[in-house]
Amino acid sequence: MSAGAIIFGKNILTTADENKVGLKDSSGFNLVNGFSIWCHYTKNEDPKIFSFVRRFTTPVIAITEKSGIFVKGSEIVALGFEPVFTFSKNRKQIHTANSQIRR
Repeated sequence: MSAGAIIFGKNILTTADENKVGLKDSSGFNLVNGFSIWCHYTKNEDPKIFSFVRRFTTPVIAITEKSGIFVKGSEIVALGFEPVFTFSKNRKQIHTANSQIRR
């Protein structure tokens, strides 16, 4: 399911999969207000996510195994039993269930 979520973000290089086919265009569908999606998030990945954000100048929504998001147009809502996290250049924010996520 994570590939299905990642493709809706701005950049698909948030996956842990190696680029074995030499993909040159890492654009996703960009249907989540300019965010890229990071699935299976754990706290120890924070340095990797901040590095990704700086490299691609793209904010990230990080989703744990027990969380998710609902997207309808420009509205993004955190769901699940654990928080959802957003990362920008120098900031990590926590979003509890039913809270709105904004850029």
